[in-house]
Amino acid sequence: HKLETLVDTSLSTNNSGGGGIQICVLDKDAKCLADVTKGNLGGLYSSQSMTPTSLILGFSCTKAITATLAHLLVQEYKFLQYDDYVYEIWDDFCPTATIPSGLAVALDLSEEEAQKRWTWKRQITLRHILQHQAGFGMALPHVLTIQKLASSEECIRAMEYSPTNEEATLLPTSEPGSKTEYHFFSFGWLVAGVVCAAYDKNKKMD
Repeated sequence: HKLETLVDTSLSTNNSGGGGIQICVLDKDAKCLADVTKGNLGGLYSSQSMTPTSLILGFSCTKAITATLAHLLVQEYKFLQYDDYVYEIWDDFCPTATIPSGLAVALDLSEEEAQKRWTWKRQITLRHILQHQAGFGMALPHVLTIQKLASSEECIRAMEYSPTNEEATLLPTSEPGSKTEYHFFSFGWLVAGVVCAAYDKNKKMD
């Protein structure tokens, strides 16, 4: 009842034209302790009630979950270190020390610029990603579609180098660690790529 009162209070103080709240609390055994849904979908859909199955867009809410997985692999499982180079963990992230021939042309960059940015990609660590300092602040998959955006696997692969799809190669736009720039889309895909690669490598060693 206290939770419902808090939800009601929160909704009553919202003067922006509507909105709703979903809260579900589970214990460690997945037993439901509380399940409260109130309000509406807001905006153009304010006439539609919020339900327990309503889908809510919450991109950045998942950053904390993804980052927590990375911290667990570092602190609890010792699968990673914060200053590990990403290319050493994630094989296809930036696989060669020298830039692949033809990549500069494929990306419409000068050889000097392409080599510099390829070198930057080799310098990226897990720490850089977690601190939004990897230089991928505006990075998005090549030819982005709703279907691709809905697939974390495809978006993770978009962070990799593919010799058969060089024009889609993503390179950092600034030297890792040189500045902080919010990685609004790429954060989850970069962290997930590192986490999945580290987990797979350690699983194979067991």
